[in-house]
Amino acid sequence: YVLQPPPTWEDQTVGDCGALQYVQSMEIDPNTGLMWIIDNGRIDFLDQETPPRNLCPAKLVIYDLHNYKWVRSHVFPPDVVNYTSCFLNDIVLDYVEGRAR
Repeated sequence: YVLQPPPTWEDQTVGDCGALQYVQSMEIDPNTGLMWIIDNGRIDFLDQETPPRNLCPAKLVIYDLHNYKWVRSHVFPPDVVNYTSCFLNDIVLDYVEGRAR
């Protein structure tokens, strides 16, 4: 068997705002197998020689680990998460009646 961790390489194409750019945090719902992913939309963030490039808006992605598919993606508008000055750091799932909300 070959280990194939999700998301796929195709889901992580640099410069494609529909793909993941810089995942800061994720949480897996053990009840559903859904992975909740925070993507800051930046690249070169840890490179000390070049400043980070803010190519894409920040987004929240929900990924189905059972079917290896994106379920939902929510792009944060710039007045909620500014491209250059905000940094989403962590995610916590809040359960209501056994379901993450």
